[in-house]
Order: sequence, then structure tokens, then C-alpha cells
Amino acid sequence: MLKKLIGFEIRFHTRQVGFWVTVAVMVSIGILMMAPFINLSVGERIKANGATGTAIRIAALSLGSLFFGAVFVVSGVMRDHVHKSL
Repeated sequence: MLKKLIGFEIRFHTRQVGFWVTVAVMVSIGILMMAPFINLSVGERIKANGATGTAIRIAALSLGSLFFGAVFVVSGVMRDHVHKSL
């Protein structure tokens, strides 16, 4: 039963445009975060992998993942609302 449910949800989400837009945006954000020409450190002598730069990168990805997670949740909530399953 759980295997069928997970398979259905994966097929349901991968058919939607929002899923692929989210994947593309998150991959591009990840690539840009690793780009050497973007310097998120503070001060002159902070290394690229210093604590401040790492914390800023993790905070940005965490905040972004909350908003992009809403893309996946909203489709299920709307489906439940349309079919009156709640």
C-alpha cells in the first residue's frame, strides 16, 4: 500500500511544471553557491570556507527550501480540497 502511494505521489509531482521549475532553481542556486566568483564572506581575510560564509549559504538554502517545499504541499492540499477528502 505504501509503495503504491509513494509511486503515485512521485508520478503526480513529476508531471507538474512547478516541480521542474523548483528543481531547476534549486540546482542553479546550488551551483551559484559553489561558484568561486561569488564571495559571501565578511572582511578581508576570511577564507572562502570560513564559518560566516558557510552559515550564510546554509541559511539561504534553508529559507529557500521552505518556500520551494510549499510548492509540493500546495498541490496536495488543493487536490484534497477539490475532491473534498478533508
